Amino acid sequence: MRQANPAAIAGILAAVLWLGPARPAPAAVYQLDMNDAASPTWSGFAGVLRTTLYNPAPGYGWTSSPQYAQDQGGQGGLNDMLRDFHSDQDKRTFLADLSPGAYTVALYFRHDASAHDNIQVWAEGNLVLPDVDVPQATTVTQFFAISVSDGQLALDIDDPDPPGGALDADWILNGIVIVPEPAAAALLAAGFPALLRRRRKA
Repeated sequence: MRQANPAAIAGILAAVLWLGPARPAPAAVYQLDMNDAASPTWSGFAGVLRTTLYNPAPGYGWTSSPQYAQDQGGQGGLNDMLRDFHSDQDKRTFLADLSPGAYTVALYFRHDASAHDNIQVWAEGNLVLPDVDVPQATTVTQFFAISVSDGQLALDIDDPDPPGGALDADWILNGIVIVPEPAAAALLAAGFPALLRRRRKA
């Protein structure tokens, strides 16, 4: 397996994934932390409340609010992105304004108190993640590539399990990172997934 080059990673991240104090990301790149009302936002990310509905000013938001937001606290060394999440039993849609082009999307899932299964994600109407299972107290990161032609990425997230059944019926979502494809290819070549694993333990 190709080893990550720390110097190359640092240079790419400085140019592509701005790592200064938390602020809304540039239009071409989003780093979004799904917050509870009182939970902190991870440095370099923009905080998203469950009540953050789409607005052209920041260029992102839910089309309707998820029912729940939960702060798990900082126990277990969780960083500020993984410690909180949004959740619902019904499908919800998240919009992000993007210039037409190809992108890599990373979605982050973790719930220390419960496991979740059968989470499904659509991007631009295409089922890109048909079955995401999140074991209890385990961080799950899912990557997929998507082309955007209409200036806006639509992400739909759902759990098809019926409420009250034997299986968990709630989807969760802790964070979203969207990177334009040429930069994403460079990040992946430099060991970006491994870097993300190290960062989320910080």
